[in-house]
Amino acid sequence: MFLFSLPLYLSTFAVLSSTQVLAWQVDVDCSFNSAGALLAGLTEPSLQLGNDLARHVSLATLEAQSIAMYMAKKALMGPRVGNLMQDLLGAPSEDDSETLAWIGTSVTNIIAAMNVPSTNEGGGTGLIIKCTDSHLTPIDPLRGIFRDKKRKNVRVQVPRIGTLNPQTACGYGLQGFTYGYPGGQVIVLCSDSPWGAAKVYNEVTLNKWRHAGDLRLNPLVISKGVDGMAGALSVKLLHELFHVGGIAFQQAGGTGTPNQFPGTLPEKEGNARISEVYTWKDISGKNVGSPETHSKRLSHKNALHNADSMALLGAGWYVPNYGWVDGACKTVKKANRSPLQYDGQGIPAAPDGYGGFENIDSALYPEKRAIPERKGGGNSYGAFVHRT
Repeated sequence: MFLFSLPLYLSTFAVLSSTQVLAWQVDVDCSFNSAGALLAGLTEPSLQLGNDLARHVSLATLEAQSIAMYMAKKALMGPRVGNLMQDLLGAPSEDDSETLAWIGTSVTNIIAAMNVPSTNEGGGTGLIIKCTDSHLTPIDPLRGIFRDKKRKNVRVQVPRIGTLNPQTACGYGLQGFTYGYPGGQVIVLCSDSPWGAAKVYNEVTLNKWRHAGDLRLNPLVISKGVDGMAGALSVKLLHELFHVGGIAFQQAGGTGTPNQFPGTLPEKEGNARISEVYTWKDISGKNVGSPETHSKRLSHKNALHNADSMALLGAGWYVPNYGWVDGACKTVKKANRSPLQYDGQGIPAAPDGYGGFENIDSALYPEKRAIPERKGGGNSYGAFVHRT
């Protein structure tokens, strides 16, 4: 994968943009069936509004990919208003060249990983997005150890944080997780608990907020600021895609290459490492609308390697009519707005008019909290997770 300075990653990004293909694959287990209707919080398949889970995941992944492309262009070309990059990444300013270069590097790694053709059950390469954990065979489920026997028997270890279903990877309360296997990566959107990411999302995409409505009046944005954007399925997937890019970078670099977005952050706080941190509030240490910190914020180094920092930055940047000041949503004067799509961006946004399908009461959107990463030995990949 790639690790470039700001002037240098542009040429590689341009090549990837021009050759971009939809190489990732949404697995058949995301397809709608009678059980899927229940997972979506609906009572009858006919009331699906024409959008099954597989379509939601496909559209959300397409938008997550588009947000990544948009981030790379915005990092290069701007304009950037407000202080979102300072809050989420600990940057000294919104124009800090080193932070902007890191953003470009990180999203370029995502796009490169998503360019590897997915063969799923066949050759076992590329990015696969699944909506259940049924493909994982329990080895020691009480310790969270499983194997993916269809992908070179890779060992997968996930945290144990509850007792809902001790025989499954998701059943201890996870929203989702990401792991690598030789030649590719797997995102699992959990669906066997009430809080799985395949069930709990208040919007499929952010697209409607790019074209209509007033985001400042969104109840979640009023109460949570930019954290209110995290309820969209596309933003949940973007978070996982930063883990994908980090794993792909590690795989390409060989032995000793660090994962750029690990479950345990690289810099100690006090005498201990900490797990990845979720939500703008906990990353920045602020309350929405206040410039004062109420608690310790992530260090600059840890913030740069924190997947939720990057995903929330992407979500905030992707709605160009708005800027974010101390986490609060503000309108941006037309002259200072980014375009809806930059020239040469590559992957288009989700189809016009699509987005904002609400499949649950947005008041039910759960907070996300960090959990410690559990590491296994041997041929083991750490899993990166959301929990309620």
